[in-house]
Formats: sequence, C-alpha cells, structure tokens
Amino acid sequence: MQHFTPKKVSQLFSLNNDPMILSEFKPSTRQKQGLFEKDLFTIDDVQKIGECKGFFKRPQRPMVMTFFTTKGGVFKTTLALNVARMSALHNIRTCIVGLDVQGDITLAMGVLPQESEEGEINDVLNRYDEVKGIYDIFTGRSQVSQLLLDSDIPGLKVIPETPELVAMADAIAGMNRREYWLKEKVIAPLKLMFDLIIIDCSPNWNRLTTNALMASDILVSPLECKINNFRNLKIYRRMLEEFQNDMQIDLPVLFVPTRYAANKKLSCDIRDWYQSNLEQVSPVGIRESTAVEESMALRVSLLEHRASGEILCEMKQVLSWLASECLSRSEDVTNINSLDGQASSLAKKTGISYQSQLL
Repeated sequence: MQHFTPKKVSQLFSLNNDPMILSEFKPSTRQKQGLFEKDLFTIDDVQKIGECKGFFKRPQRPMVMTFFTTKGGVFKTTLALNVARMSALHNIRTCIVGLDVQGDITLAMGVLPQESEEGEINDVLNRYDEVKGIYDIFTGRSQVSQLLLDSDIPGLKVIPETPELVAMADAIAGMNRREYWLKEKVIAPLKLMFDLIIIDCSPNWNRLTTNALMASDILVSPLECKINNFRNLKIYRRMLEEFQNDMQIDLPVLFVPTRYAANKKLSCDIRDWYQSNLEQVSPVGIRESTAVEESMALRVSLLEHRASGEILCEMKQVLSWLASECLSRSEDVTNINSLDGQASSLAKKTGISYQSQLL
C-alpha cells in the first residue's frame, strides 16, 4: 500500500506546505524512518484530503474526456494518465477506456498480468488471454462491468486495449448507427458507475476514433511545439470542423502545447503562437523533460513522481485548467439537460411536437 508524507500530500494538491490546512486530517499510520517515526497518510486518506482541499472538483454530471490528435509522441497518453490518476486521487470515480491498438495507456496503468520469473511462456499467454476488452462486448461475450480492471488507486478502473481492436474497427463499419456504438454500448453503462470517463485514442483517425468523439463531452488535443505539428494544425482543425458539421455536434476542443524546448527559439515561438491564436488553449505549455518519461515508466502521474521543478508547475497548471473546464462544462450540460427535460414535459402536456437539440 502506498503511503504519503504530509509534505507530499501538500505538494500533490498545491496546498503550499501550510500545516494548518492538513491539521484537520489525522494520518492513519506511523512508520519508522531511521531513528524517527513519521506520520503517514494512506491512499484513502489522500483521496479524502483531495476531495476537500484539492483543485480537481467532481463534475456535476458524468463527463467523457477524449484525448486525441493525429500525431503520436506528443504527450497524449501522458496527459490522459495524469488527468486520470489525479482525478482519482481527488476521490473522483474515474475510468480509462483504451482505444489505441498500441496499448500505451494500458501498459502505463500497469493493469495487465505481470510475468513471474519462474513463469512459463504458456502461463503468460494464458493470463493475457483472460484479459477482456470492448471487443468482447461487441461479440456479446461480456458486459461492461466485467471488463473493468483495478488500478493501484481505489475508484480508478481501466478497460484495457486488446489486439481485437483492429478487427473491431472494421467490424462496426457495416452496422446501423455505427458512429454511436461506443456511446450506447460502453459509455452509457459507464456513466452509471463513474464521474469521469477518459478515452485514449489512437493517433490515427479510424472508426473507433469517430465513435469516441461522438461519445465525448470534451476533446483534448496536445499540440507538439515543433514545425511539422505546427504545419499540420490547419489541416487537423479543418478535419475537426468538417466532422462536427457532418455529424451536427458541437464538441469543445481544448488544445495543450507540449514538448516545447525551452532553449530553442523556434519551439518557444510556436508555443507562443498557439497560445495567442487558439481560443481554447491551456495557459502554459508542457516542456520536454526526462521527468515525464520517468513518471510514465514508474506508472504514476508527474505530480506523484516529482516534488518540484518548472515541469511540475506547468503540469499542475494544465491539470488545473482541464479540471476547471471539465467542471464548468458539466454545469452547462446540466443546465441544458434541465431545459431539455422541461421542454419535453411541456410538449407532452400541450401536444406540441418537440425535437431535442441534444445528441
């Protein structure tokens, strides 16, 4: 079981190391470190503190946040992992749905069976064969609740990627309402169990990506601060605009500048251009750093891994911004749904036909 010092808890939730803020919370355990004993918080303690004092507030209704861009290696999965773990540490019931056939988010979460030193290859393969994915829902072999794998944080679950995702992307092509399969068969049941659902997409726009966007409340797109990504941005934005027009949806797109090199003028200029010319963009970018790679290798968020540094401050600001956007948009959706329900009720009473504008 993980244990956290009061200082680490303060760093996690940006409490400025103020001992008075944590004084109302009593650590659950004591542990000897050298000649002294230290009070330590368990992960259950941390979640209670995060819920009361942290920066990630529970959305007013279940929200779906999809991470997608058409280029790999831009911190897409890194951001998804950091949002998921930090929201769970704030005692927000969170589920990750992996849709990238490379399985990066599943590996990063460490939920797959681990190979033992004395294990035979057949034992390892058998354990992997027991892992279920959304293809098992498609074939009718499993229900959504049977796919959920536990993580090391209570309340944080994962639906892992499996190799069958490749076949599934082709299989749904001939279905009626094929763009809504994920929303109706997977996301709708998950909304009964979780406050926040995070979808990590492949960097290729395929049918599963279309399904993810149709099921989403927010799209988060990392933008690498390099010339090739900068040149492709115009095409990417046009693709998103055409998609939303064709599907008649209004999906908020939040951009996050990533992987800028602080010592390279062109990279910083591209970051500055993103922040000056895009409407919904994070207040800061996230720089290139070995600390990010280290945290992914350790299967934790950057805030769990690092205690200080410029990269940590940037990640905190980005996560706080995404949390704020998620909360505000959940309130907007709640208001719209309320009006929608009132209009439907009025239509039934008056006999006037009413067509919901919500998808």
